[in-house]
Amino acid sequence: MAFVPVDAATPGIRSLFEYRPETGAPLRRLAHALLHGESPLTKGERELIAAFVSHGNLCKFCTMSHAAAARHHYGSDADIVDAVVYRSDQSVVSPKMQALLVIAEKVRKGGRIVTDADVAAARSEGAVDRDIHDAVLISAAFCMFNRYVDGLQALTPQERKPMLKWANVWPNKVMMEVVDMPHRRTLRTSRNNRALESRLDTSERSANSTQFILRTQFAHGR
Repeated sequence: MAFVPVDAATPGIRSLFEYRPETGAPLRRLAHALLHGESPLTKGERELIAAFVSHGNLCKFCTMSHAAAARHHYGSDADIVDAVVYRSDQSVVSPKMQALLVIAEKVRKGGRIVTDADVAAARSEGAVDRDIHDAVLISAAFCMFNRYVDGLQALTPQERKPMLKWANVWPNKVMMEVVDMPHRRTLRTSRNNRALESRLDTSERSANSTQFILRTQFAHGR
């Protein structure tokens, strides 16, 4: 049970954003800019860093939700996400991404741990200034998001499999429309609205874990 009064039907960080909208709105914008704004890193790579850092911080909500988002972006290569996040196997990503994950992990442990050699190693694998900047900021920001969720004990569904299932049902754009619309009738403006409404109706009658992925998979404004 959360330490502050939040909507019990709204798991994770989304409930905290709604509890304090004055801070929730800018935090949502920050996460959206980091994960979906312009960057030399792909959306999948950025979501992977977010899930990787969250797993290191033992934040189950952020790990599961951003791992599911990363799987969606990686598509047929989705197993890369589980290899990196859950099996600590970074050999499945590019040397550049491996070097950026080293930096992200050091930022997670403490920013001053990052060395000139770490940055030089990333540059030698083709990382540019924005790659390094964005990897560091995503890691730092998700340390904050992780501590925000866990520090207030936001509701975290325990089942991971339904999240993977729902993350692969719809394209990212449509999922964002579903989450951001406050009333179901607004789904009529989305493409494939009949299928979306049907699935939303089904999710509203099903387990909390399915509601979780539908309502909060892209909770950071995605």
